[in-house]
Amino acid sequence: MRRPRLPIVCLAVLCAHALAACGSKSTEDTTFHNTDVTGTWDVYRTYAGEPERGPDAATFTNVASGYGVGVRFECSAHVLPAGHVNLAGELRGTALTLAADNASWVGTVAGATMDGELADSIGGSGTWRAVKVPAARCKTYEVWGGFTDLSCSTYTYEPQAHGYALLGSGTGTGTFEGSYLYYLVVTRDANQVQVDAVEPVPGTLLPVVCTGNLSSTPGTLASVDGAGYVVGNGSMSGGGYLRFDPWPTPTSIRVYIVP
Repeated sequence: MRRPRLPIVCLAVLCAHALAACGSKSTEDTTFHNTDVTGTWDVYRTYAGEPERGPDAATFTNVASGYGVGVRFECSAHVLPAGHVNLAGELRGTALTLAADNASWVGTVAGATMDGELADSIGGSGTWRAVKVPAARCKTYEVWGGFTDLSCSTYTYEPQAHGYALLGSGTGTGTFEGSYLYYLVVTRDANQVQVDAVEPVPGTLLPVVCTGNLSSTPGTLASVDGAGYVVGNGSMSGGGYLRFDPWPTPTSIRVYIVP
């Protein structure tokens, strides 16, 4: 007995399904779908138990063909142990993965911002964020408070080693909360700021007790007059510091920065 023939339309449908399932080979999509992150970014870090730190000035660069991306920190709120710090990794779509010796960064790119998590041998684990900016700014300073009287000759650039607490950082005038006997205004490698004056709250403008690595002293700290001490020399291994001893102990201090 002869089998009934399938209509031509049915055969066409069956052939199409068969080709899709086994006979057809789809073309692999090799197009890179990376976000362009090339440019200068202000990078901020927050480690467990500390306020946000930064900005660090960083240059991000996409590799011309591929998923690679590189990062060069031009200046940082941290001491840079071997000059500029470089990270390298991959950017697949908007997912960013970076690594260097004893450091790992993961995050997500969203246009002109990034954020994610990090872990390194300097501060431990924490979070980070970045904002794209027109040009690098190496004008970050930190404020530290403590109860240990550090003599000017024995001061180090690691106040935490002497029990000092990081009260915050920034590039412009700011108020930093914390009731301590001694305060330090510190710049790191390649950063340079001009401190106009430091004022305890409550209290009056403070005289500086110790200084380190000043580029110049175009004014005094006795008034908010647009002049003051230039802290740091703007080069690698060129951070500087000012020390202040307010009395009575204030609840916060305000640092005035010349723009």
